[in-house]
Amino acid sequence: MQKDSIPLANRLEEVYGTDPSYLGEQHARYTALHSRFVDLYGCQPEFIVRSPGRVNLIGEHIDYMGYGVLPMAIKQDTVIAVARGGDKLRLNNMASAHAEQDFSLDPAQEVDRDNHSWGNYVVCAYKGVHEHLARAGQPAPPLFGLQLLVEGRVPQGSGLSSSAALVCAASLAVLAVHGIAVSKHEVAQFAAECEKYVGTQSGGMDQAISIMGQAGVAKLISFNPVRAEDVRLPDGAMFVIANSLTVSKKAVSADFQYNMRVTECRLAAVALALACGVSPVEAGQRKLLAEVEEVVAAAAGGDAAAGVDKLLHDGGYFKAELEELLGVPLEQLLNEHQLRCVALAEKSTGLWLQKRARHVFREAARVPQFRAICHAPDLGTEAKLASLGALMDASQASCRDDFVCSSTNLDRLVAACKAAGALGSRLTGAGWGGCTVSLVREADACSFVAAVTHAYYDDPEQCEAAAGEREAHGGSLDHVIFTSRPSSGGAILDIATLGLGA
Repeated sequence: MQKDSIPLANRLEEVYGTDPSYLGEQHARYTALHSRFVDLYGCQPEFIVRSPGRVNLIGEHIDYMGYGVLPMAIKQDTVIAVARGGDKLRLNNMASAHAEQDFSLDPAQEVDRDNHSWGNYVVCAYKGVHEHLARAGQPAPPLFGLQLLVEGRVPQGSGLSSSAALVCAASLAVLAVHGIAVSKHEVAQFAAECEKYVGTQSGGMDQAISIMGQAGVAKLISFNPVRAEDVRLPDGAMFVIANSLTVSKKAVSADFQYNMRVTECRLAAVALALACGVSPVEAGQRKLLAEVEEVVAAAAGGDAAAGVDKLLHDGGYFKAELEELLGVPLEQLLNEHQLRCVALAEKSTGLWLQKRARHVFREAARVPQFRAICHAPDLGTEAKLASLGALMDASQASCRDDFVCSSTNLDRLVAACKAAGALGSRLTGAGWGGCTVSLVREADACSFVAAVTHAYYDDPEQCEAAAGEREAHGGSLDHVIFTSRPSSGGAILDIATLGLGA
């Protein structure tokens, strides 16, 4: 099998490693999924596929502006059993809160963004597979009914990319049951594009690491085209992920938060290009801040972030000012999602271009610095850990102050993590809720988790939410705060060799 092919696993060990306890847990999980599938559909699944969530170590909100990012896949994943059958796209979920959903087999069907549901992500994947094959000039696959059963372990709204894990897993399920082989980078590319059908202007990091993740290494993910470079973390480094218990669902609040930042950065790119003397026609074609960094840096002695402060004013820009500045109606520059954000900003404090662009340029510089520290042959382990922690702290400050994508609870959780001995701690994912990621020494991980649990989850302000999580998970918070090493990416599992029973 080619290195870039989606792996076909014959045993759970190939995906989950050889730890007996964890492997036993996964075997019980897959057996339950298999049994439930047979009960629901009256037949055996043909394949089981999986794709994991991710934690981004450095490089927040820069992938959609053309810059590389540095995430790792985590062990929590979404698993889907699939078989042919019936005359529709029939979806069920192991979680009782998610009712069965049926959809048409028409690849051109619209995704109902006004009625957000988990099933929409599966429809996105279904559409994405067909559209990718059409773009690649490949024959359209036959339209036959599909039966799917989903089981997800990536916490929703946590900033760990539960939506991307579902889209990627669903894409693999459709490909597997049709017998279509495509490369990892192809799946990562079209999965990022098709998630936009639910209204999220995704940059591609989440889907890329979910598909391309590899046990033991983080990945520097670059774009246009999607590619991944191994980054080996220092010996003794451990990352602890902690959920703030503030839910942030990108597709629900996208226009106010995630898509708003995409829009602000897009407009900043055009405004900066014009301010640097780029012709109006060419400036209007600059959609990414990465495309203007060179000219902005040249205007400020080599420092693009300083150039932003020089060329853009602080505070909000409103539509009339932007159209005068850019010389064209915004309708000529922006898509429908972005225009909706402009309309919302008009009713609030405007679009903040300076702070958003400043964050992107500074954060983009931290990614290669992080990689260089990890691979520096002349740095000792302690020096590496301290330097990586400082980059993570700087990222958090920038996300909080310039990109304004933190939250009260995220700030409190970061403070608790730092007080407990984190070398660096920052929000991860889109922000506005979800999780933090903290760098700690491996030897300190257990005491660190205990200290953060006491300081944050046992705090009166969080007691009710934490109690609910404990009640739902047998008294444990292991799913709320946990250590993680880089884990493997998306895979198709051969049902015949897994030993799950008839």
